Amino acid sequence: MHIIAKSGDLNREERFVIDGLLKENQCTETLNLIQDVIVLPSGAYEFNFKLSQKKLLENPSEEFETLLRHLIRAVEYIQHYAQVYRNSEITLFIKKTSIICWKDVEDPDINQDCYPQEDGSCIQFNDFPDSLHPDYFTTVTYLNAVENGDFQFLNENGDVDSSFGVKCGRTVGFNSADRLRVKVPRKGAQRCALVVRYSTHMEDIEVDLHELLRLLHQVDELRYNQTKEDAAVVLKRFEDKGVKVIKTAEDLKGEERFAAEGLATDEQCEILRNVALELGRAGDGYSGVRSPHTTNEIFVGVTLEHFRKSLTVVPASYFGLTTKPTFISPHTKNELLHGISVYKANKLLLDGYVQSYGLRMLLERSEEARLFVEKYFNLTKPLFFEYTHLVCRTAINDSNTDRQDLSHPVHGDNCILQPDGTCTHDFPAFTQRHYSALLYLNSDFEGGEFFFAHPNKTEQVSIHPKCGLLVGFNASSLHGVKAVLKGQRCALAMWYTLNPTFKEITHIQARKLLEEKEAQEKLEKEHDEL
Repeated sequence: MHIIAKSGDLNREERFVIDGLLKENQCTETLNLIQDVIVLPSGAYEFNFKLSQKKLLENPSEEFETLLRHLIRAVEYIQHYAQVYRNSEITLFIKKTSIICWKDVEDPDINQDCYPQEDGSCIQFNDFPDSLHPDYFTTVTYLNAVENGDFQFLNENGDVDSSFGVKCGRTVGFNSADRLRVKVPRKGAQRCALVVRYSTHMEDIEVDLHELLRLLHQVDELRYNQTKEDAAVVLKRFEDKGVKVIKTAEDLKGEERFAAEGLATDEQCEILRNVALELGRAGDGYSGVRSPHTTNEIFVGVTLEHFRKSLTVVPASYFGLTTKPTFISPHTKNELLHGISVYKANKLLLDGYVQSYGLRMLLERSEEARLFVEKYFNLTKPLFFEYTHLVCRTAINDSNTDRQDLSHPVHGDNCILQPDGTCTHDFPAFTQRHYSALLYLNSDFEGGEFFFAHPNKTEQVSIHPKCGLLVGFNASSLHGVKAVLKGQRCALAMWYTLNPTFKEITHIQARKLLEEKEAQEKLEKEHDEL
């Protein structure tokens, strides 16, 4: 995130332009909401929270519900930034939220003598206020890049003060009484933006947003009541399948901790491990930093979204893969790291790089782990995936066995460890994370023990990974990973939240895509057998 232009650059107070408030996947998610829209008199298209309520009542799908939650989260994030940027003690309340899309209209008489606005209106120049209004502010966050769709600030004569192109995540802020114009793209292109209008008056607060939040809460309760099951019954089912808790919180010297074995078979571990090695990307989950923790290791990961954009079965020839990756870990120079997230897995699936079998394995093992964590801790609220990451760490030099660095430094998953040993739940910590779990995929390496830590970063207790071992804990628990001295260490890392606003939508999309893909494969098989 970085500022492109401030008020001084843009020739009027309260103007700013910033890049990076939304990421590419957030823009894509938001654009997925605008299938049913309102056509405005100007010819622009609008999606808003009132329309959201109507659609949610008609079809309360989990995917649509989650997209709405992510939209609300994005709006709150943008609101927070606008508040901080304005550096005012006066609170900005959300007055109206819309997704507005402009594209070339068929009627040539529309918008000929007016100035298209970001809120979807089109006004005469003489209707612009002569002065700024101190009580109202607007932010516009673009959702896609489009040629000839520039945003333009205007001066008192109607001339262009400043102009800039639009792209995903770029946000412009301005007083709601400011003079501006939208260049409507031609040749069928569509220009979409998330438009949020604010007021300094609490009585102006957006009713439709609060009604939507109330409705989402009702959907939550309904869905949970339909699926909830007694923890003892579920845990007995796990026990019957061979899952056994081998270390309790007392053994692990803390609260809300456990280690259980039997969550995956050798074959399942091997498939997931090879998915990570074949599809994993350098520094995945760490902005491409290949050695996020130590330069002695390579770190590579796989997300579900990366997986979703592929879909080819992991072939037998991948088993026993011995070629070492070449990506330095972001944590230590002594290790390599492979990784793939759910988000990136979905992309690979869609692009045809992976078959459904590998994705199904990832979804099934992660869901079993999530359910076990939820029931073992006897939670009274549903536990949602917040982020899922399939990752391998590889020692760069197997002969370097006297390392003092860590594969992953001591940390808490939802707090920032301070020098005095406290762990504060402040930005930029992932404070939405409530529980964490690691499903290990192998044991044929040296070092790499997971350990819980004291506030001074010294070890409390350590665990050596093995296939099918699940370690679950409260996300505030301090923990780390010892140096991988020889070989390669792979795991399926999962972070969970009790807040549905932060649920990982790519899990939902991956399940939907998997069903579609397997149905297609079934039809193709039946056709071949004719």
